[in-house]
Amino acid sequence: MCTGEAATGISREDYIDNVAQDILIKLPTEFDIDKTRKKFGSSITPTSVVLLQELERFNRLLNRMRMSLVTLRKVGPPLSTFEVRT
Repeated sequence: MCTGEAATGISREDYIDNVAQDILIKLPTEFDIDKTRKKFGSSITPTSVVLLQELERFNRLLNRMRMSLVTLRKVGPPLSTFEVRT
């Protein structure tokens, strides 16, 4: 399997690290839910409740993605079944 090492001269690990770094840079910052909630004031509608819930879920997703990418960069990619060393 060619992951770009032959074509670009970088190792598989470096390629994965570069992709992870690129994704980390492009991830948006988390939404400030308290600030959003304050903008609604006392006129919170069912639609705004759903919006706040979805913002919370999206923030959790962003956080999980960020943690996974940072961990991947620290540990490196797992060995494929063909690269298992004995």
